[in-house]
Amino acid sequence: MSREEITQAKQAAAILAVEENVRKNMILGIGSGTTIIYAVEKLSEMLAADKSSIICIPTSHQSQQLIIEHGLKLGNLDQYPDLDLAIDGADEIDSNLNLIKGGGGCLVQEKIVAASARELIIVVDWIKKSSLLGEHWHQGVPIEIIPQARRFILKRMEQLGGKPNVRMGKAKLGPLVTDNGNFIIDPTIFGPRHVEQGREGYPVFQLHTGDLNGFKHLV
Repeated sequence: MSREEITQAKQAAAILAVEENVRKNMILGIGSGTTIIYAVEKLSEMLAADKSSIICIPTSHQSQQLIIEHGLKLGNLDQYPDLDLAIDGADEIDSNLNLIKGGGGCLVQEKIVAASARELIIVVDWIKKSSLLGEHWHQGVPIEIIPQARRFILKRMEQLGGKPNVRMGKAKLGPLVTDNGNFIIDPTIFGPRHVEQGREGYPVFQLHTGDLNGFKHLV
């Protein structure tokens, strides 16, 4: 399948997710990533007559900007702590609908919004599907950490047999900095179970991981 065909498939899936699940007067969580762009475009089209009929809660600076650029009504979790629905993407999904997120660096806010929603819709293309997590996504489950804990967490992961790396920025020198001002560690060989072992006893240093196991969602 060509890159153009993959893009078309992502766009079609995002449009279908909005058409089948979004209704007026909803409080809606807006995820992050390339697929969400198509969802927001479709949402804007659907609400052309009254863009204030749905309140959109962003998961990142990217999704906040998309909401504003498309003239949708912007809200936050302080104003609206209970969401009707959240729409987001994923980096990998297995046959049991377990997810890995965080490739785009927005995992903490994405999980907060997902946990606040009564229903979570995950939009992915066929490339993201696997029988087991780690089959296609080889960076492990991303972990967002407080920067001052970098060496401590790296050492802890290495003791458990991992090969962790602090994710580097692409348009700047040095580590990637999240919307929350933190760093992300990619444990490489770690799956969700290993990450849970690694953070036992040290939750204050690790804000959250990019696994969405245990969440009720549709894909």
